[in-house]
Amino acid sequence: MTGARYSVLFQLPYYDAVRFALIDPMHNLLLGTAKHVLKTWIEMGLLSDSDLQRLQKRVNLVKPPSEIGCIPSKISEGFKGFTADQWKNWVCIYSLFALKGVIPNEHYGMWTAFVHACQLLCRKVITKEECNEADQKLMRFCIMFEALCGKEKCTPNMHLHGHLQECLLDYGPVFSFWCFSFERYNGMLGDYHTNNINIGVQIMRKFLREKELMRTPFPEGMEEFQQLLYCENKQKGTLLEASVGLQLFSNMIESEIGNPADVDLSKSETQVPLPPIKRDAIESADVRKLQKTYERMYAARRILHIPSFCDKFKHLLYKGCRYTSDFTAHQQASTVFLQWLDDSSRPAVIREFLQHDVVVEMNCGKSQRVTHILALVEWYARHPQCNRYSKPVEVWANYFESLVPEHAHYVLVGRFQSNCVSVRYQVPVLNHQYEKVNVIIPLLNSVRV
Repeated sequence: MTGARYSVLFQLPYYDAVRFALIDPMHNLLLGTAKHVLKTWIEMGLLSDSDLQRLQKRVNLVKPPSEIGCIPSKISEGFKGFTADQWKNWVCIYSLFALKGVIPNEHYGMWTAFVHACQLLCRKVITKEECNEADQKLMRFCIMFEALCGKEKCTPNMHLHGHLQECLLDYGPVFSFWCFSFERYNGMLGDYHTNNINIGVQIMRKFLREKELMRTPFPEGMEEFQQLLYCENKQKGTLLEASVGLQLFSNMIESEIGNPADVDLSKSETQVPLPPIKRDAIESADVRKLQKTYERMYAARRILHIPSFCDKFKHLLYKGCRYTSDFTAHQQASTVFLQWLDDSSRPAVIREFLQHDVVVEMNCGKSQRVTHILALVEWYARHPQCNRYSKPVEVWANYFESLVPEHAHYVLVGRFQSNCVSVRYQVPVLNHQYEKVNVIIPLLNSVRV
């Protein structure tokens, strides 16, 4: 240990050497404690080689969407070579389902507290109450870990868990300061071609050249060439790609910022139908269901006209997440948590998207045509072992609800609460029998704890 050293920064009157030293959640939680806990379980004999094989088989049952990615087949080798992003997916999505019944219940409860804290902290938007809740769960995890594994297994990372709340209160959600973005930029810098002489100078020259290229005004009629220059002829993974992506992201954020009271959930800018989109007729039975839906939505107004034609599509981009109703060999329809009739959450499968207009009577007696983006869904039936796993993982029946009110078949996309993964699995029931169920795992983008 070298102890504290002097720095010229200490002379700055506003510089706080303690408060300005940030804790990186990526290394602290994912590459630190998550990795250490798995290693500790293996050393204690709680995870044998056969147990690791069981974990691998369970994880292989999960078919996540493309934006999440699959966990590599290295769990059976003791989680060797996992990247930080793979550790994040393992902790927040896969682990509660995979570890159930493999490790002792007290260790599963300890791990659950850690997973819930990570799910809260890894959100893009987090409230002060959620930040405080995550801090309490991390403290509970540390206390349980010390009691179950011993003081000698505790690490400095676990002490730093107690200071993560201060970092989030000072600097905002983890996406604003954790090292994922820095690691990404390091990879972009590593992709530059250099001659191994004055590498820093060459990288800076390339960076400045690309920045100047972005600022260069192009004449009218050259938009196609400009896009070709930016997107196709650039070196893959360069800082130009990151700059263009950052600019598009900034534009998207600016377009979405506004007064929440002014947002129309029937059709907002965050709901983007993806092609192919086709004009199609609606069957009479579905028109009746739509009418019941609109009557419930506009209880204080009169429905004047419900057209029998609409625009149908299979893919939708909503709040940065892609939802699909298309069954293919490589893709399954999206499972989502929706707001049910009693305002509780319930999973359903999307069968179809449609953009539909309805004519309603206004307070002044005039008519108004309102456009809605809706999803035709089928609701999973309840199962007595719904809480077999720790929240937010739930167990639902392997079939759909048969008695659904007519107004509950079509739902507004604005009622989507979280995107999920549905896993067909067998759980034990009475008399050592097994029953096929659906294990619903919410994804990290809007996980419910």
